[in-house]
Amino acid sequence: MLRDGYDSRMELTPWSVRRMRQWLRHDLESHGVPHAPLSADLLLGNALGVTRTQLYMRAPDEVLDEGALRAIRERLVRIRRREPIQLVLGEWSFRGIPLEVSGCTLIPRGATEALVEAAKSALSGWLSQAPPATACTIRVLDIGTGTGCIPIALLRELRGGTARTESTLPWSMEAATAETPPPLATIDLEGEVVDSVPQLDRAELRAVATDIVPEALELASRNAQRSGVSRHMEFRLGSVWEPIPQGERFHVIVSNPPYIADGEWDALAPEVREHEPATALRGGPTGLRFLRPIILGAPKRLVGGGALIVECGTGQSEPVKALAAEAGFGTAAILDDEDGLPRVLVAHLGGGPPVAERLGDIRQEV
Repeated sequence: MLRDGYDSRMELTPWSVRRMRQWLRHDLESHGVPHAPLSADLLLGNALGVTRTQLYMRAPDEVLDEGALRAIRERLVRIRRREPIQLVLGEWSFRGIPLEVSGCTLIPRGATEALVEAAKSALSGWLSQAPPATACTIRVLDIGTGTGCIPIALLRELRGGTARTESTLPWSMEAATAETPPPLATIDLEGEVVDSVPQLDRAELRAVATDIVPEALELASRNAQRSGVSRHMEFRLGSVWEPIPQGERFHVIVSNPPYIADGEWDALAPEVREHEPATALRGGPTGLRFLRPIILGAPKRLVGGGALIVECGTGQSEPVKALAAEAGFGTAAILDDEDGLPRVLVAHLGGGPPVAERLGDIRQEV
């Protein structure tokens, strides 16, 4: 049935859920696939159309039908070739939000959580200062939006969502190693998020998302529609500042740009190096090819007191802080990601809500 190390005599025994799960784990481990137990569960659950939690609740002796076996067979070939499980399944969750993913752009990662948290803090400062009973618009720009995961998460969490969503996938590989995936936001039958950040009652939060890849913008637009935030987003095609007219200003600018230095490229896992687009990853000889113009150009596109929040490489803290000082930012801090690695630059212009001092685990300030 599945060949490649599989004894055909085993066909005499039906493929039960338990037997398939054990076999997949062993097979993926033998092919060097990272997080093999997780990938096996996700592959099997996807073939059965159930979440990982629901997979554990299935009768272990339940026999898989031919449709499920066919789906596993087709996807297993790709995973054995070290194609990321996210791309094989076509979906991945970020902060509990299921997103369509494809090879045209970067797969959302847990390291970007720190960027979202910093941006939430910055935007919350502006939203909390909105005068009562006064309509105003707080604007955030995402440069190189990819799947749209950053602005979609910000809008969902600061506005509250409007779409019923459920994912069969966890929001990060790290969170998924637990036997039970983290809970998603609870959404009632009317489509309103429960236990989320309350709906904004006066200030309007809007996002502009840019990308140089047309297919990525189309993907981000579909994800925004699916997540119920599309009417609060605008999508523009172009590189770095090209889509932003002179004089347009934002309260917060975020970006997860390509920042992998050329010398680090060959050391990346095959799942990344061979299957995710180099244009979304490679940042030139020093990794600063895109970080430099973003940081230096941001002050002219921010309102007074605005914040620039960008993801960077773990060895780029000093260069990006130096660029922030050169650009004229009043303060600059490096925040750690979920693995304790320096990952996010928060640079703040004077005259607005404090950002850096409200964030956890600030490593250094300029």
